[in-house]
Amino acid sequence: VKDFFSKLVSVEDWQDDFKFANEPFMGANGAECVYKHPFGYKFTNGVKDLAEQNQSYWLIDFIISTAKFSILPHDFQVWYLLIKEGKNYIVCDDGNYNVLVAYELPLTDFDTYGCTAVYFYLIDDLLLLPQEY
Repeated sequence: VKDFFSKLVSVEDWQDDFKFANEPFMGANGAECVYKHPFGYKFTNGVKDLAEQNQSYWLIDFIISTAKFSILPHDFQVWYLLIKEGKNYIVCDDGNYNVLVAYELPLTDFDTYGCTAVYFYLIDDLLLLPQEY
């Protein structure tokens, strides 16, 4: 897992390889409303809007359940869904591209709108879009 991220993408220009679903939500500020997940974590209005638009509440559930039931260090985590060459990955790192956990998914419907990536910050028990930080 240690070199997973660097094998998947070039760290220097990895963002150029993907079309991010985050981009339409650049105006989200996270201040409007916070929602509570059944596992006790919270997520922002921007995360909710992104999940609704991309029909991806499953991704919120995946991130929160993995964070809740795994022993992942760090109070700050970055979670990615990456779609590359027909393969789907969920990757969590510590914010410095040090991968904490990575999964290959058999399929996802997230790229329905042509997006090939999305990422979130998980800070303590709050899931938010990077622009809401």
